[in-house]
Amino acid sequence: MDDPDPGPVFDPRQGIEPCGLDPSEESDLTVDILMTHPDWRRLGAIEDEIRRLVHAVFTLLPYDVSKPLEIGIVLSSDAEVRRLNKIYRRKDTPTNVLSFPIADLDRNCLEQNCLLGEVILALETILQEADEAGIPPRDHLSHLIVHGILHLFGLDHQTETEAARMEATESNILLNLGVPDPYAAERMNAN
Repeated sequence: MDDPDPGPVFDPRQGIEPCGLDPSEESDLTVDILMTHPDWRRLGAIEDEIRRLVHAVFTLLPYDVSKPLEIGIVLSSDAEVRRLNKIYRRKDTPTNVLSFPIADLDRNCLEQNCLLGEVILALETILQEADEAGIPPRDHLSHLIVHGILHLFGLDHQTETEAARMEATESNILLNLGVPDPYAAERMNAN
């Protein structure tokens, strides 16, 4: 049985139209970063870099994000992500990233900003995956932040069609940000 069409697949070789946020101007995007695990400092002072990344991602999203938005990025540990994964996904294992979207932005607007959701990252898993893949940890972190943000906008990878759309969108955004395509080797091996 074919998957229902989830919408356009964004070709990573093509540029995408910006959504309207201008990274050089004061934007209506608030990025809250919470570091709950001190070992994140091994990657240096990354908070400003993450904020710049998130703002840049929002300029490249193929969605209209014209209302003021707030997003939370939580720099956590495997233990905490495992706990959350067990509670919310019934999987008793850590994972690299969890996303907790707010289902209805219009109903969840607070005084100034609409909370889009939170992206929670597991340090140890991210470092291990980067090491195993032979890629810089910051590139892998960038990929997972993009991945998490796309989940907040409703993209998923439960079916092959959804996965193809999400991976192409991730690749396109990352390439526009100067981060190598995380799926390039996988695509080459498939051919």
